[in-house]
Amino acid sequence: QAETGKMLIKAEALRFGFRLLPLLRGKVEIGSAEIDGARIDLDNLSNRRSEESDAPFWMRPIEPRSMQGQFFDGLRRAYALTERTGTRYITLRDVEVMTGGETGRNVRVDLQASVNRTGKLAFEGELTLGERSVTVNGEAQRPKPDGPINSLLVEVTLPRNHLFPLKLSRQVDDIAPRNRLDQMKLSLTGSETEIGKGELAFDIAFKGLTVDLREDGVITGDGQISARVVEDAEAIAIRRANLVIGRSEYDFNGSLGLIDNDADGGPVYGFDLVSRKSTVAADDVQEGEVPFAARMSGRIEAASGRIIGETIRIVTGAGQISASASVTLEAGKSPGLSLAVYASDLPTAEVKQFWPWFAATGARNWVVANLFGGRVTEGNLRLRVPPGRLGDGHPLRDEEVSGEFKVSGARFDIAGTIPPVRDGIGMVAFQGVDVDVSIEAGTVYMPSGRTVAASNGTLAIRNANVKPRIGKLGIDVAGDAPAVVELASYEPIDVSSVLDLSPADVTGTVKGHVVADIPLSDGIPRDRLGWRVQIGYEDLSIAKPFDGQSVTDAKGTATIEPHRAEISAAARLNGIPAQLDLIEPLGKAEGGRQRKVTLTLDDATRKRMIPGLEDILSGPTEVGYEDLGEGRRKISVKLDAAQLSLPWVNWRKGAGIPGSATFVMEEKGGETSL
Repeated sequence: QAETGKMLIKAEALRFGFRLLPLLRGKVEIGSAEIDGARIDLDNLSNRRSEESDAPFWMRPIEPRSMQGQFFDGLRRAYALTERTGTRYITLRDVEVMTGGETGRNVRVDLQASVNRTGKLAFEGELTLGERSVTVNGEAQRPKPDGPINSLLVEVTLPRNHLFPLKLSRQVDDIAPRNRLDQMKLSLTGSETEIGKGELAFDIAFKGLTVDLREDGVITGDGQISARVVEDAEAIAIRRANLVIGRSEYDFNGSLGLIDNDADGGPVYGFDLVSRKSTVAADDVQEGEVPFAARMSGRIEAASGRIIGETIRIVTGAGQISASASVTLEAGKSPGLSLAVYASDLPTAEVKQFWPWFAATGARNWVVANLFGGRVTEGNLRLRVPPGRLGDGHPLRDEEVSGEFKVSGARFDIAGTIPPVRDGIGMVAFQGVDVDVSIEAGTVYMPSGRTVAASNGTLAIRNANVKPRIGKLGIDVAGDAPAVVELASYEPIDVSSVLDLSPADVTGTVKGHVVADIPLSDGIPRDRLGWRVQIGYEDLSIAKPFDGQSVTDAKGTATIEPHRAEISAAARLNGIPAQLDLIEPLGKAEGGRQRKVTLTLDDATRKRMIPGLEDILSGPTEVGYEDLGEGRRKISVKLDAAQLSLPWVNWRKGAGIPGSATFVMEEKGGETSL
């Protein structure tokens, strides 16, 4: 360019073919041109102002009302060039086009184009950006030299079975997953009814997208976007935006248009999308798909790379979800994401379907696997991560993701073989990698038909992203004794493995608190799981003799752990009122046994057990028994409320006068001594 001295086109070789007949008449007309190894600077070729040309193409405002006019005007200039020079064929080989701007990337072009006498312009070739290549072919038809362009078709196709990288920060080059896109095509069609009046239609379709996210799973999908632009339109009409991911299908239509420039001078586009019928069906959720309608509106800030969904509303047949979101794009980084979701009076099954798989993965996995039925009366989820944070190999922190869902009428599957809590009222709260499940009230239905009331339950899961994963369960239970014994017989507690007691052996009522380690991942040895059952009971009777003694009408407490049971009760022992204070080793535990038994004997009971004492002893007495171990037992008799008479020595102790007797009984070698 003589005026500026700037280089416009630099080529290694230029080849021209001249038309023979005009040449024979002494007139030079170029019939074909070939450019090889050229470098073309689009900014220097264009007529834009210098301040505009420095901006990358995505920073330049695109006004829908002028899009189709500019496009068809460009085609007319191409027609005019061929008419002015007489050139019918143009070939570009290894031509590098500089797109301009500091962040601009160069495009290598290999293209063949031709124009025939009927006004048909056809071209085909290949465009290469970095390591990515696409094929381009198309044609336009302008029957009259000064007339409108009747038809236009351009197709851009990605090679089939295309491999592309999606490298996350935590991955190294040699183990980065191979992602695949089987097919992708961009189609542009259009026509003019008269010069300056017409329409353009865009269609982008892809099939067989596979993105390997390693431990987060594999995403597969197909999609299509169809849009239309007419003259003087304020916005691009999106006729259909369809996306199929796994079993879910999202189908929207709406508009996109330029609304403003931001403080940095970059364009701001507004969008408004509506879906009358879409379905969501997460691959790992066993409940059925959920049809829904939705509307989302917001803006796209090109300069900052932000897509902001200011208003998102999802409506199902049973409730609705409100949300707002923003995505921040930065080159070479995973997207930044901000998300706020609020749900009210929605079925639990639908909340599970809509819960994003990347938000609070540990909490989501627990809910998907263990919470069924009922409704979410109120729930919220908050996510806020900067660009480059997702996929960097570190779990999200407390301030990055949190939320809670209150549920009613739901089924909570606790763990192991323990029957679920049904008709439950509770809450699931999460923050970072920690999950807290609470059960305010519910009922456990056993296979036998017995029931236990559950309340004040908590399940704390810390570091839900780490294996082995163990939850800490605490829950109050109440019900008939057989039902509580049956409940305690299930894994991972399984009291029956250390205590020979079945539901059929007991009667009475029980209230208690159960604490247990709950395995939430495979391969955790049972000996690593602790548990404790603390109960209070009334009217408890045990059909099976305990150490040879029958126990009935018991009222007291018991604490049972894997290796010991501690029991304190007022009961009838063989029909005799007694106070029992026992510590029993369980399972393979040895030592530590303690037995203290105090019997209260009235005259009738004493006569039945020890006949012959009625002449010297009357009134209630307390007989204490304590096992000292090694065959030694301490026997004590409290005579405070009894009357003791020894007439042969003329001595008597009246009732109310303190008195006691104590002795140790020892068994050794088949002999008993006091």
